[in-house]
Amino acid sequence: MAETTYTHSIADDTLNGQWDQAKYGQEIRNSRQLMKGFVSAVEDDGDIKTTFANALDAGEETFLDNLVAAHDGIATQQEHLNAVGIPMVAPCFVETGGYNGVYLGFRWEVTEGTDDIYDYDLQSNMKLQGGYRRVYSGGTDPVDEDELEMEVVDKDNFTGMFDGTNPNGMNPNLVDLELTVGTDVLSVFKYVRDEPVDEDDIGKRHNYEFASATFVPAGLYLRCKYESQGTGEGTIIMKCGYKGYEA
Repeated sequence: MAETTYTHSIADDTLNGQWDQAKYGQEIRNSRQLMKGFVSAVEDDGDIKTTFANALDAGEETFLDNLVAAHDGIATQQEHLNAVGIPMVAPCFVETGGYNGVYLGFRWEVTEGTDDIYDYDLQSNMKLQGGYRRVYSGGTDPVDEDELEMEVVDKDNFTGMFDGTNPNGMNPNLVDLELTVGTDVLSVFKYVRDEPVDEDDIGKRHNYEFASATFVPAGLYLRCKYESQGTGEGTIIMKCGYKGYEA
């Protein structure tokens, strides 16, 4: 099928008669109904021209009309986006060149003696290339048998495997795992498993590189999990990161 372009008037069809290209593109990428096949969105003589790889069905076209009608045209603060439009949790992106690769980093304080989890809600499709982790000084030192895991998880039945449905048309041969949204978490793939962390790791950066980039769709979560064996009441200052580029 050929690319199809949909036209909307900025003055008449948007919420405030305004349009912001970066924000509008992000809103489409955040939409599970529209993110697959989205090609581009440009302004042309007062109109929004939104192009998809294939024609939308009636429901998708209605969803696009409603998205345009709700678009307020107010630019997202740029300090919260990286160069390819992925929202920043902390100002710790580094451009790497080639494939628009970036490092997406999360810094958080792990409560000693707990299994502490940091989840990042992926807002754009991503080609994941690897990641890294670092323990900062200034907090409680890790102890022997502390461990770190890094993985991609589904918490909202995005994959359809919670109940055997196929909500995004991505996986027609599903097994019903009988999981419950809000209670269960499905590990889609784990690439750092039970890695030891101790006091010798303070200030050192450990990198993880994939043999090839792995596609991760918006709607899944990037998860870091730190298992602390400490017995005190301090905090371990951790930073985990993912390397990748917008797909």
